[in-house]
Amino acid sequence: MRFMPGTAMAGFASRVPEALGKRDDLHACVLLWQRGEAACCLAVLDLVNLGEPWLARLVARATRHLSGCEVMVSCTHTHSGPVVDEATWPVVEAAFEAALLAAIEAGEPGEIGFGTAKHQGFLGYNRRALRSGFEPVDREVAWIVLRSQAGELRGLLLHYACHAAVFGPENRYFSADWPGFACDRLRETLGADVPVAFLQGTSGDINTGYAPELSALGEPIGNRNEATARFVGHTLADTVVAALPMQQYGPVSLPEVRKTHVEFLWNRSPTAAEAQAAIACAEAMLATATPPTLREALRSEAYFARLTHERRGRWNLPGAAESLRVPMSLWKLGDSAALVPFPGEFFVEAGLALKRGSGLPHLFPLGLADGSLSYIPPAAAFVEGGYEVCASRFAPGSSERWVEAALALLLPHS
Repeated sequence: MRFMPGTAMAGFASRVPEALGKRDDLHACVLLWQRGEAACCLAVLDLVNLGEPWLARLVARATRHLSGCEVMVSCTHTHSGPVVDEATWPVVEAAFEAALLAAIEAGEPGEIGFGTAKHQGFLGYNRRALRSGFEPVDREVAWIVLRSQAGELRGLLLHYACHAAVFGPENRYFSADWPGFACDRLRETLGADVPVAFLQGTSGDINTGYAPELSALGEPIGNRNEATARFVGHTLADTVVAALPMQQYGPVSLPEVRKTHVEFLWNRSPTAAEAQAAIACAEAMLATATPPTLREALRSEAYFARLTHERRGRWNLPGAAESLRVPMSLWKLGDSAALVPFPGEFFVEAGLALKRGSGLPHLFPLGLADGSLSYIPPAAAFVEGGYEVCASRFAPGSSERWVEAALALLLPHS
């Protein structure tokens, strides 16, 4: 996907939005399953997110070529991609369509394999626990790999839970961020003609080790540089490559699609008026505070209050419905694996809970897939507060409700 200099960039409210150029390429990739007239299309896009009406347009584009095709859309969550709007949509749509047509043309019988490994140390850190051990995190690196019946590698998808946001708001060049370095490393090792892509996990509280409020305020952070992005990407790619010689494969079967809906209650607390009072209080204290650490804390508190006020004013409108009905469409891949979309920034705890509860050896929780509903923290996080809670649209219990619904779809049929 090629976007012109001057295109608005997504990811940070504190960024000067117009891009100056590109640091590395942004991609649209498609993995396609077909059996007779039935088809399932997994689209992977180097975008921060994709909500409506763009999701519906993408599905319409797919079904123009494959009538009745099931479509799942996974965004890598790069914070150095474009704002998706009427100006940029033609580029996204054309890239997706080209990838889909290439997949249709290249389709062949083959085999599929799933794998997991754990990396050493920390690559992703729990940014809500930077002073208390950096946990919980998910150190599991997972992948889906495909080969022809002759044993030739046909593609690989890497899965991991960590914000694709090494490059901060000061960056004005398009980039796939650390997943781009991971995919480049895989191409270097596996062959330039092997399609590779990155599947984002439930990374709402996971990044490469910095406080989200400082990022939102535009503060410079030392480890947000190319060296960090390269290290994270290469480490994960090398972990996968080291395990591939032992990879087991099996026959490819069409995903079994299982669907339901989940009701998310809107977050009504605090009210816009209460948030406005909190803004005034924090700003009054900030005006007289002198210790640097206190001023930093108060700046964060003021920012949280302003964020809460803006979100409540935008979403809690008079006469609005009390809840939002959100569709879920997960894909079961044989007896051992499943792709489960999480349509927002769910915390790593949600993905870990789903993995534990499902009992499947290869469970892929896909963050920012099939929707963009902002942060959806677990209920415990609402007691603690913080950036993600202030930015959340939905009431406590929404994350747990999504996991419960996914397990209800998986377990009765397992």
